[in-house]
Amino acid sequence: MLYAHLANISYAASKHAIESCIRSAAAEIEAEIAKETPLGRVGEPEDVADVIAFLASEQARWMTGQFCMLVADGACISTPIEFRYAMILDNNKSPDK
Repeated sequence: MLYAHLANISYAASKHAIESCIRSAAAEIEAEIAKETPLGRVGEPEDVADVIAFLASEQARWMTGQFCMLVADGACISTPIEFRYAMILDNNKSPDK
């Protein structure tokens, strides 16, 4: 919930500017990440919930989890995560250029 800061108008204005900037940057990063996935979108909470529901179901009864890595990232595993975000923040330049 947003509250007005009547005594601190400059505080409220600067706080809103920072929040707006962060939301804009998040939307841009989300669009760049979506381009990197074969599905063309970022994951939603429901996508991860479906994976968890499968693991908790009878269909996953043969999975033991001793050495199992189930990746729920929309097949966006072509580059390490550190490079993925570095490329997005550096105008999508690849790490070896």
